[in-house]
Amino acid sequence: MSLKQIIKTGISGLVFDSKQPRKILLIKREQPPYHNQWSFPGGRLEFGELIENGIKREVKEETGYTVDLIGNNYNIHEVIRQDTHYLIFSASCVIQSYSKGHEKIFSQFFYLDQYLGKDTNEKFNISEIKDEESIPNFHQILQKMLKQDFNIEPIEKKNVK
Repeated sequence: MSLKQIIKTGISGLVFDSKQPRKILLIKREQPPYHNQWSFPGGRLEFGELIENGIKREVKEETGYTVDLIGNNYNIHEVIRQDTHYLIFSASCVIQSYSKGHEKIFSQFFYLDQYLGKDTNEKFNISEIKDEESIPNFHQILQKMLKQDFNIEPIEKKNVK
């Protein structure tokens, strides 16, 4: 490995709506690469930061949502470029509260119905996002993350008062 080759650690969250667990939150990226494409909220892990804390911090900064992670499972995705090798740790999260995020990144909730084997006529269905409108391998990453060992149902029950 030459001195110019770098390994970077990224983090992202698959953020479920606690009131409607059939929906997840995506952002439109503002920075290259993949400017203006749909992605999961996330960013870079800071030196000395735990992965869980980094995911919570990035989701909060980008969207304003405070989240809790679901379980202890992380998916690892790799992106290898000419001079940089990214390891991206992703985890599933559920929204706990909202306060205005300081980065003001455009975000939108999307229905997962077709990924969950349900027919839907809902607006903003995630299956309508085309490959050219999202980060590379977006749908494959989403399918991998949805196969994690967690149950969506308790999310809805957890916040019932």
